[in-house]
Amino acid sequence: MSKIPNSVKVAGVDYQVVRNKEYVQIGSDKNYRGMCDSNLGVIELVAGLGESVEEQVFAHELVHVMLDQAGYDEHDEDMVNRLGIVLHQVLKDNQLYFGENEKLFWPDFSGIHEIHRAEGQKFVTDGSIVGKEE
Repeated sequence: MSKIPNSVKVAGVDYQVVRNKEYVQIGSDKNYRGMCDSNLGVIELVAGLGESVEEQVFAHELVHVMLDQAGYDEHDEDMVNRLGIVLHQVLKDNQLYFGENEKLFWPDFSGIHEIHRAEGQKFVTDGSIVGKEE
């Protein structure tokens, strides 16, 4: 199951992630796997992609969004392709996460729950969506 979020914040701007589109259109061309619109705050991904491909397309669109937010109006598509591939690989292979809280879903649980990670960290939650590392 893909771990692409429903929204992502880049440089303080929230972008809605719309997945499983029948087609993604840029101008009059519908032959795209993904696109971003920084004016509307939207990233669109076409349906029918494999999980890794969908994640890679999402990373590609994130590079476009980051360049937009950094003030670059012109994007070299070859550079965006290469950076998107590397960004996807680095984030996924290293399981990078820099947030303070990790969101979890605990259906029908109550009380205190602990998760012991391979790295030796312990994650504690009271059954709510958000827990904390100890």
